[in-house]
Amino acid sequence: MKLLNKEKPSKIFTHSGEDPHPDHKAINKITLGLLEKISFKPELYIYSIWNPVSIRTAHPVLYVDISNSFWTQMKALKSFKSQQIHISVPIFLLIFRALQNGFKIGSLFAEKFYRIK
Repeated sequence: MKLLNKEKPSKIFTHSGEDPHPDHKAINKITLGLLEKISFKPELYIYSIWNPVSIRTAHPVLYVDISNSFWTQMKALKSFKSQQIHISVPIFLLIFRALQNGFKIGSLFAEKFYRIK
């Protein structure tokens, strides 16, 4: 919390509470709890790694070009034992979603974030 109050970021990104992975749900809960305790109010964005469709469609969307880091992200996912079950089957979904998001902003790959606060 000291670091947040010192740096005062304008945007914070965290996992979606919809994400089925228990660690991702925990990070979402921790982040929301921290935001209640700080004096400034940054924009809060959520993202979902394992949900092919999100119900957060009513929220504003921010697309970020991840073309330079996409394959590094895929390699990182493969390195975590807790992700190996998830990554083996739906990798094509992650690639397709990143390509689809990239098309929306004129890049090769992009990540979609929902602004919830």
